[in-house]
Amino acid sequence: MSNSNTIKSTKGVLETLKSKVSAVQWTPSVGPVQALFGKVEIYDLTDLAIAINDLLAFKDRICLVVLDSEDYENVRSGQELHCLQTRRVVLLMADRHWTKAQTALLGDGTKTPGVLDIKDLVLPAVIGLLQDGVMCEPGTGELSAVQSQDKGRTKDHRITYWQPLTLRGGEYFAELGRKPIH
Repeated sequence: MSNSNTIKSTKGVLETLKSKVSAVQWTPSVGPVQALFGKVEIYDLTDLAIAINDLLAFKDRICLVVLDSEDYENVRSGQELHCLQTRRVVLLMADRHWTKAQTALLGDGTKTPGVLDIKDLVLPAVIGLLQDGVMCEPGTGELSAVQSQDKGRTKDHRITYWQPLTLRGGEYFAELGRKPIH
C-alpha cells in the first residue's frame, strides 16, 4: 500500500456549506420567492465575539457558519495508519431584527418566516452528501437569545437558532515503514 490522501480542504468544505446555505430560498404567502438570508459568512470559534457583533449589527436574516473543531480518528493496523477526518460546524441563524420575539421565532408568513422555519428550510439543503466524500449530519439544535448591553441595559437582541453539524469525510492512509517508532 502507498500513501493515499482524500482529505478535503477545510476552506473548500466551508465554502461548499456556505454556498448551499446561501442558495436556500423562502416563499412568503404574499410576494415573490426570495433568498432566505441577506448574509451568510464563515467564522471560526476564535472569532465568535466578532461573529456575534456582526449578527447584532446586521438587521436582515443572517446565517453564520462557525467552524468549531476538526477531529481525526486514527487506526493503526500493522505498518499502516488510517486517519478519518471529522469537522464540527455550527450554523447560527437569525431572522430579521424584530422587536417582537414571537415574530422572530414564528414569523408572520408575509414578511418573515421566523427562525424555526428558517432552520426547517436550511437543514434539507445541507444534510447528506455535502460534497464528494463529505457527509453532513445534524446534531441537537437549540434556540437562544443573543444580546448586547450598553451601561447595564439590553441594547440589542436577536432570537437565534444554533444548529450543530458534523461533517464526516476525508481520509488519509499512510505506510509507516518497517522501522519501529520510538
